Amino acid sequence: IYNKAPSKEISSTGLSVTELSSGDGQLFFIEHADRIEDTQGGFDSMINFSTQGGGLLSAGRVKGTYDGFAKAINNDDSFNVLSYVSSHDSVLARGDLIGTGSGLLLCPGGIQIFYGDETNRPMVSGVPNDGNGGAGHSLRSDMNWDSMDTNVLEHWQKVGVFRNNHISVGAGSNTSLASTSGYAFARDYDKNGITDKVIGCIYANANTDVTISVGDTWSDGQYLVNAYDQSSAVVSNGKVTFNSGKNGTILVEEPDGRPLMSVKGDAEFTGTQTVTVSLDKCEQAKCSIDGGNKFIVKDGDTITIGNTAYDGDTITITLEAENEIGSSESKATF
Repeated sequence: IYNKAPSKEISSTGLSVTELSSGDGQLFFIEHADRIEDTQGGFDSMINFSTQGGGLLSAGRVKGTYDGFAKAINNDDSFNVLSYVSSHDSVLARGDLIGTGSGLLLCPGGIQIFYGDETNRPMVSGVPNDGNGGAGHSLRSDMNWDSMDTNVLEHWQKVGVFRNNHISVGAGSNTSLASTSGYAFARDYDKNGITDKVIGCIYANANTDVTISVGDTWSDGQYLVNAYDQSSAVVSNGKVTFNSGKNGTILVEEPDGRPLMSVKGDAEFTGTQTVTVSLDKCEQAKCSIDGGNKFIVKDGDTITIGNTAYDGDTITITLEAENEIGSSESKATF
């Protein structure tokens, strides 16, 4: 789209946005992997070749990439770029498609999914790839409808829905947050009467309780939901804790009407203690302690824990409930 051409420096990633003297629309073929180019003739968005292959979105580099992109792109309404990881004539980003998928789908600015990235589509068998499309177009294999990687697909769907539901993911500011595992960040959008804010944590250790410092995003007492698995938790002392699940991914948003549940008590204690169940948007919940038999609890019920525990043990209380909006789960660890 022809418009004015901004010129920027994305210093934290080593990327630069430069003006060119030519107005040739074919300049969207960016030849340099370390540049994002926009024409002086007036494109307001260009294809971002720097993310192809996914390297800039890997665990060790995604922080700088997100910071740089958000500052350069989302502070100027007249400028944008379209990032991607795979294409028809250069590379198929494969390997860790869980991490790469999160990195791309949560990237500031516009993004493009090349067909089969979300299903782990392989190259054409037996055809060599020369890095530029390969003999016989090895990168352009048929869609793998009958051999889709369902774990990868499910992950891309969940993160993709989260992006689609929140304008702040692509268009908001990016603030890095402290977390006990992975890379955590907040996105905040407030323009033209539209506000939205979320927190994400990616590349966390699998199946780990991750505590994230929420900064100024939310205050103590705020119920939050992990959209990845619909678990809920409450901000306490400026922090919130969610389990990272098998794919090391946490997508935090405000409640959408599903059941909200928490268990209040001291995180550390000796002997036994009585904890209190708090329920909202549901009349009752199923409760289990350390995976034991489930029993029904209601708002305000108390539970005594620690009777069979030893010093240093961890006790996990799991709550499950549903209402007309949907189902959710919450875990509290003591």
